[in-house]
Amino acid sequence: MEVVIDKNAIQGLADEIIEAGLIVAGEIVKTSAIQNLQDRPGFEGKGFLEGQIDSEIIMNEKKVRISANTEYAAIQEFGGDIKPRNVKALTIPLNKEAQGKRAKDFPDLFLIKIHNKAFLVRKKGKQLQFMYLLRDQVHIPARPYLAPAVYNNLDKIIQGFANAAR
Repeated sequence: MEVVIDKNAIQGLADEIIEAGLIVAGEIVKTSAIQNLQDRPGFEGKGFLEGQIDSEIIMNEKKVRISANTEYAAIQEFGGDIKPRNVKALTIPLNKEAQGKRAKDFPDLFLIKIHNKAFLVRKKGKQLQFMYLLRDQVHIPARPYLAPAVYNNLDKIIQGFANAAR
């Protein structure tokens, strides 16, 4: 008696199992990363960042890539310094009216300095309305959301591959 095992059939089956496991792993990590952002209190950019998270199966390398391909995503994950590029200073909004708008959207702003801090303000009746704080740079601390989505779900990812093999 002779048993013949077709190497190509085995390889095809292995590739199907790997692909199914990678698809599951990608969805687990993507879902968990989005949940990590949603659980972050007071984080205003999470809606934008949630929409940037994507997964891609790269079968010839047998891997899944989960990414959020924006500078904003990287600075949230790893932290770092933000410096102005085409302007002299960063403008940090100080009230709701300034949120999401640029300083040049307000033609009536003027500069004042208080205790070595610079502000863009405007007159509102007899009072000053502080619109923006000016900074040479800001430091964003690392607030990982992708890496924990992988490390906290390793058991689920392994189980996903095991289930694909059944």
